[in-house]
Amino acid sequence: MLIFPKVSFNNRLLHGAPPQTVGVTSKSRWIDQGLFAKWLEHFIHMVKPSVEDPHVLLLDGHVSHKSLEVLDLCRQNGITLLCFPPHTTHVLQPLDRVFYGPLKTFYNKACESFMLHNPSKWITDYDIAGLFNTVYMTAATIDNGVSGFECTRIFPLNRRRIPEFCFTPSLTTDNASGEVSASSVSTPTTSVVHTLHVAAGIEEIIFDPPGIGEELSFLIHSKVDGSPGQFSFYIYY
Repeated sequence: MLIFPKVSFNNRLLHGAPPQTVGVTSKSRWIDQGLFAKWLEHFIHMVKPSVEDPHVLLLDGHVSHKSLEVLDLCRQNGITLLCFPPHTTHVLQPLDRVFYGPLKTFYNKACESFMLHNPSKWITDYDIAGLFNTVYMTAATIDNGVSGFECTRIFPLNRRRIPEFCFTPSLTTDNASGEVSASSVSTPTTSVVHTLHVAAGIEEIIFDPPGIGEELSFLIHSKVDGSPGQFSFYIYY
């Protein structure tokens, strides 16, 4: 679905768009409950879920996803909505992990190429679909789709691959006061601890970063003469 910042829709806006693209308009330029319901109808038409062939739809907690119309459509067509915990899509959302970054990069390059080869023109709403088509076909590959579900450990399922502390930001929305108490936060535990001994006068340390679920500990030694030492750490990945 492509959303255009207009009041009325014109079919010419979809010139050159990817096959089966749905075009809509929005005054606010953002998706709302009505537009999401329209996207869901398109999803049902293309994927053909049913009560006999149920599907799971993963999505974030945006307000546009929460409406009676959407829930009714899902119940009637065998769709189970599964929402990610708040503030964790950067870890759990396959699109965030492998798709949106390359898509933005490719689209910016396509726009730069367009302006380079058309110095007397500017990009209008009628050029967007064609530019998007080129970069979408480059970014939306089968390999990226498989990689997105693997790196988020959704499939194959691995409940322990993402450390529990990564879900800590979601606790703020479960607390009426908006504050997270120390008892509600699970401190990451690990059976693997790497210790680095840092002595005065050392300017650079090269070490292998810890893996997920492992701990890196710095043991700092003061100056030989007993005076306080001053240390600055710059860690580069």
